Amino acid sequence: KDKELNGKVPYALAVGSIMYTMVATRPDLAYVVGIISWYKSSPRWKHWEAIKHIFRYLRGTKDVQLTFGLENLTNVEDYTNFDYTRNIRNQKSTSCYLFTYGNNAISWGLKL
Repeated sequence: KDKELNGKVPYALAVGSIMYTMVATRPDLAYVVGIISWYKSSPRWKHWEAIKHIFRYLRGTKDVQLTFGLENLTNVEDYTNFDYTRNIRNQKSTSCYLFTYGNNAISWGLKL
């Protein structure tokens, strides 16, 4: 399972597809997209197994969606999180943010 893929599967294409899904409709995938993107240059079979697991997750949650309600539209709230040097691989920190208006997410981001 730890052998390199050597172009046997479309790893980069699969990562791109998951990334498109994340940006368009599924912000819950932001963290895993960051992880699987690290290995685009030299993926191994265990990374391909992770890609397949993500696709199974998406298939199982295809009816889950973001909803926007009209209740509690009085305030904008922001949430942030910083994780300093938890990434052992490159010693970089991860930061993320979420802005909500009422109970609705209106902006979010994750950055290494």
